[in-house]
Amino acid sequence: MELQDIKTIDDMKKQAEVYGVIAEQVADNLQDLKKLVAKKKNIDIYNELLDKLDKAQHELYQASIELANGED
Repeated sequence: MELQDIKTIDDMKKQAEVYGVIAEQVADNLQDLKKLVAKKKNIDIYNELLDKLDKAQHELYQASIELANGED
């Protein structure tokens, strides 16, 4: 659905749910990336990257939950 096709609140809710799924997929991809980074032990730059990935993953999952709850 293109943005110009969104005419009703139901259309907007459906699109928000799609974005929620996309956010969840990106968060899942970050989880996989974290596994690769975690293998690089005892290097400060990797620990900093892991912290950033953790934060981003958490925020994406939160966004996914919020967008999925479009029924409010």
